[in-house]
Amino acid sequence: MLFLKSFTSYVFILIEMCGLLGIYQKAAFAAVNAKEAFTKAEALLQEKKYPEAVVLYEEVLTRNPSFVAAYPGLVKSYAGLGDLEGGVAFIESLYLEDPDNAGINYGLGYALYQQKSYQTAAGYFDRAIVLDPDLAEAWNNRAVIYHFVDRDYEKARSYYEKAIILAEKAGNQKAKDIAQNNLAHLPKTKKITPVTETLSLEEYLNRLVSIVEEGDKAKLQGLVMGQKDNSVKAMDWLMDQVENAQDRGDKKSEKNALTLAGILASQYATCFENDVLSVKLEKYQGK
Repeated sequence: MLFLKSFTSYVFILIEMCGLLGIYQKAAFAAVNAKEAFTKAEALLQEKKYPEAVVLYEEVLTRNPSFVAAYPGLVKSYAGLGDLEGGVAFIESLYLEDPDNAGINYGLGYALYQQKSYQTAAGYFDRAIVLDPDLAEAWNNRAVIYHFVDRDYEKARSYYEKAIILAEKAGNQKAKDIAQNNLAHLPKTKKITPVTETLSLEEYLNRLVSIVEEGDKAKLQGLVMGQKDNSVKAMDWLMDQVENAQDRGDKKSEKNALTLAGILASQYATCFENDVLSVKLEKYQGK
């Protein structure tokens, strides 16, 4: 009896081991096939054989939604078919199955970016980074939105630099090359030089108008930063101009003064972390 029991236990252990081995073999086989399918899909995309490419990309991502490299090709293939919505819909179906998958969040962000839904895409890239802080592609694409959409060059720079570090660590040459290329084309940050010379209110206002028309944010920040008292006086003057224009029924002058006051209030809050000018503006607008 003892022999039979031991033998039976051995058989069960052997069967269990074989079953596990089979699972591992299937997983390894699927991984190999996914890579092969991805390579074929990339070739088909280059040949502009979009329908065939879509089939293979979807096969890859169905097997492994974390196969990050496949998402751009899938979206480009759908774009080639004139059906970006189809790409979004497919990735959304993956998302519904696994919303906490970093790769899927990245892929959905990539697809939405191509649809010009930039801020929604940014949200998915941010989520991907939270789920997988080592995902260089997510840092890269989030940097692109900071760079080309938000024009927040400092943020873009920090995200590109992070992407480069992560790509180097992972041996991801493609992500590294993209980040380095975009980083090289970032506009250089202008040095902020506070305007500390003595200016009359009239001189301050003339310079303020000139800088706003020029659209130079660095100069604007330097002017307000170095002329705190004049900035407050200018705000009072602009509010008087708004009321005078309103009394005259001069809508154009009223709008121009309000626009300038809004720019001044926003920059003052940025420079001094003080919303006193914004409060003045809000009080007028609340009348």
